[in-house]
Amino acid sequence: MGWDLRRLRYFQAVAEELHFGRAARRLHIAQPSLSQQIKALEKEVGASLLERTSRGLRLTPAGVATLDAARDLLARSERTLRDIRDLAAGYRPALRIGLSNGIGPDLLGRVRAAADAAGVEAAFHDATCAEQPELLSRGELDLGLLLEPVEVGELRLLRLADEPLGVIGGRRRPLPDGLPDGLSADDLAGRRLLWFDREEAPGYHDHVLETCAAAGWRPEVQVCHSRRLSAVVHLLTADPDLISLVPAAKATHPELVWRPLAGAPRHRVALAWRDGDGREAVARLHAELASHVGGRTAEDGRIG
Repeated sequence: MGWDLRRLRYFQAVAEELHFGRAARRLHIAQPSLSQQIKALEKEVGASLLERTSRGLRLTPAGVATLDAARDLLARSERTLRDIRDLAAGYRPALRIGLSNGIGPDLLGRVRAAADAAGVEAAFHDATCAEQPELLSRGELDLGLLLEPVEVGELRLLRLADEPLGVIGGRRRPLPDGLPDGLSADDLAGRRLLWFDREEAPGYHDHVLETCAAAGWRPEVQVCHSRRLSAVVHLLTADPDLISLVPAAKATHPELVWRPLAGAPRHRVALAWRDGDGREAVARLHAELASHVGGRTAEDGRIG
């Protein structure tokens, strides 16, 4: 037998007011009827939820847990009902999706296509990988696009992309060509790495540098603070000793040259959402993406 949402709503009012009279007026019902409903809820739970003290009502430990459950279940019920009504009316709900640096236009196109198929609008908001878990947990974002590995607590992840990084640089100092296994640490000796600030995506930042170090390449790092492609191209073309790391799909600029890298770090992108988010619109979008990528879903909040 499940929860009686009406009784949970009544209990929430009593628990927040800590006064039956005020709660009854708030709910526009008679106080005796409210008392009977709370007693019925306590019978269902099998424990007292409220106790009287010299200072008035107080929640028992079971009452505190029931109040938390009531708030969560009632909020999810209201969101689900709203989503179903919107769907029936032909309304396309807008989902706020966090967008971190390093997400390519090809993946954004896939997310937009999935949103269209799922009947939702995708509204992208710039936010770093470090910022997104907190924004998601507070409900300020509905979904996020994150670079793995990333610690996300109680969020869920669906991997959307997994590809090796390669080396990209300007044409003034060409990168070696024709190597069957990709460039080695010796081929990159003396080259500096144009990379992003660790605070943007600590897990991904460390994964890449640790993988390079394991292969014998420990470059001097120059931080690029701009998200703009034009700034990256300018830096790489102006300094012949400067290189960066990107997947092959992002290496399309005519002034730059891309080469594969031996033992390359992986560029992995995941869709993130709050565990237990029961909204129909959120479920439709990540289900639509999962049906096309066959992605892995993290059960413990971490993959990669």
